[in-house]
Formats: sequence, C-alpha cells, structure tokens
Amino acid sequence: MRLEVLMENIAKVMPDPRVIPVSVVTGEGMPQWLDWLEERSQARAVLTPEHARHQHHHHHA
Repeated sequence: MRLEVLMENIAKVMPDPRVIPVSVVTGEGMPQWLDWLEERSQARAVLTPEHARHQHHHHHA
C-alpha cells in the first residue's frame, strides 16, 4: 500500500493524525518513533495513580 493512500484513509477517521514514517531498511524515522514512545511512557506514568504503579503488595494487620 502506498503511503499517500494510507494517509488519506487515516485522515478519514482521524482528523489530525500524528504520523511517523519508519523504514526498517534505512532506519529513517526511528529516532522520532522512539521519542514518541518515550513521550507516551512519561505521559502514562503521570496519568497513572501512584498506588497503581507499585508492584508490591501492602499487608495490613
């Protein structure tokens, strides 16, 4: 599928998509994609309640 066709189809269902073209051959776009992943990870950490981030369990007597 051509990138232009894909973009047109995405625009039909998502008014302002953020698109990061990535090439597995040249690596082009990888830094931008990794930055996006990091941003999402940080945003999720901020939005997740503190008690939900703890992996250990508290035992109360």
